Amino acid sequence: MEIDDYHFKLKIVIIGDKGVGKTTFLDAITSNFGKIVESEQSNELNTRVVGYLDDNTLFQIHYWEILGSLKSSGYFYRYCLGASAAIYMFDASKRSSFEKVEKWITENEKCDVPVKVLVGNKIDLMNNSKTSISKSEAISLARKYGMEYFEACALGETSVAPVYDYVFSTIVNSIPNPPTPSQLMGKGIILGKRLINSTKYQLALCDIASLYE
Repeated sequence: MEIDDYHFKLKIVIIGDKGVGKTTFLDAITSNFGKIVESEQSNELNTRVVGYLDDNTLFQIHYWEILGSLKSSGYFYRYCLGASAAIYMFDASKRSSFEKVEKWITENEKCDVPVKVLVGNKIDLMNNSKTSISKSEAISLARKYGMEYFEACALGETSVAPVYDYVFSTIVNSIPNPPTPSQLMGKGIILGKRLINSTKYQLALCDIASLYE
């Protein structure tokens, strides 16, 4: 897969405090859902580019894990501009990470990301922790910001699959048929040359144009 050869390009950001398991979660998703095309890490970002084929449609998905140690968290939201979805994560066995996740959520409201979910990670550690977060608490926070809540143990495909399936299907279901650039504004979805250069797509756009003649 060439880096610019796709039907649609998406951007998904993963946000949360240091040590909540974002990297392990990202590893699980990118290992099981698609093929990694590029990978890069800096002091503030861990990025992966994945090619994912779904029903003969090729998606290029850019994952941006925003590191919890980001010192200037007041500007972290800039990394989320243009995102298709945001995954907010906390450690379900560590209350301090849950208390901080709302700060990440409220700060990122500036970006108006269309698809958002809350993930309580490391649920396998909850029974051995005195600072665990109850499911009802997490659901309450998610509802406050209009999100779905998921629990995960990011050590394998089974646990992360429901999160991926929900996020990906919600994004894809928001794509009109045929998709025009104007209809995709604000969705964080970019048309690729594989779609734009296809005869079927060009004919569909001609049909739309003829309605206004």
